[in-house]
Amino acid sequence: LSFVGGRGRAVLGSNCRNVVFAHNAIRNFGGEGLHLGGIRDCTIYGNVLCGFGRAAMDVSGGNRKTLRASGIRIESNDISHTSRAVRTYTPGLRLFGCGTEVVYNHFHDMPSSAMRLEGNDFLISMNLVEDVLLESGDQGAVDIWGNPSYQGNVYAYNVWRRIGRKGHGQASIRFDDRISGQLVYGNRFEDACDGRHFGAVQINGG
Repeated sequence: LSFVGGRGRAVLGSNCRNVVFAHNAIRNFGGEGLHLGGIRDCTIYGNVLCGFGRAAMDVSGGNRKTLRASGIRIESNDISHTSRAVRTYTPGLRLFGCGTEVVYNHFHDMPSSAMRLEGNDFLISMNLVEDVLLESGDQGAVDIWGNPSYQGNVYAYNVWRRIGRKGHGQASIRFDDRISGQLVYGNRFEDACDGRHFGAVQINGG
């Protein structure tokens, strides 16, 4: 299916189970492209999401109190051109909960972050992230902030390149304010930070 042109959200789902959302195109909406809340055992695969006033995807699932994994897999999507109306903190993917896998996606061409994480035991692996943080400073291409219980997240075998403009506090992976218990390995960083204030991985007090 193709969803093209609207003022608000394109697709909204709540408390869904065993859903596959695959090979669709969502373009040019004033709000979010895909908003799925409280979902479980769902797959978001092979979609093109381009041109949003806010975030491209807002996804939540899993139980942080029990660390029950969501069973959500976000795979092989092309995500770009977010934040046209709200320029900051409206990433390609805003992810809440526990145990979601984000793999083989292409995030590109965004003024703000590619991903913002709010939770535990996420797998961020084999993604290509490029040409993001084109306007925002004091941020990461993937950003996680402020809650010391957000632990167990893994960032493995991603490629990060052309992250940010120079001199504004921009990292590829940013652990901001008390973030601890994260694992980063096997990533490739190419021109992947501002080179002055932040490194490719920036740890702020974790």
